[in-house]
Amino acid sequence: MPVPKLLHPAIVVLEKTVKTTAGGTQMDHLRREPKNFVQRGASYSFQAQIVLGAPSSETKPTPHVAGVDDEQMGYLVCRTSDLAGLNLTIERGDKIAVLAGKPVNYYVLTVTFHSHYNGSFALARVTFSDRRGNAT
Repeated sequence: MPVPKLLHPAIVVLEKTVKTTAGGTQMDHLRREPKNFVQRGASYSFQAQIVLGAPSSETKPTPHVAGVDDEQMGYLVCRTSDLAGLNLTIERGDKIAVLAGKPVNYYVLTVTFHSHYNGSFALARVTFSDRRGNAT
């Protein structure tokens, strides 16, 4: 299967979100409610094409019946073969820790697949935001 080339690839480090709560949920005994914390799992490094500051038509939040979409700050284009080689599935809420050698605090919003080659998708588009709406 032909593997598409990325334009100016850079190294991205992604930290997975641990969904299971081994050892149970931690409780705040003063407020009698669970503590809000996110456990981070393994870190994965892979090559991706980085696009920051997407056009305004792509970054405006759009209303839906289920709520308003988050505002994206940019997106990554990565090869699905690279992700499969790492046995990595990118999901909403995973943290992007490093973009091209620069430490950042971005979080994955959506993952869509593109570029159909020989019966399978060859590229994945991963949109991200800093959850604060700040520009880079």
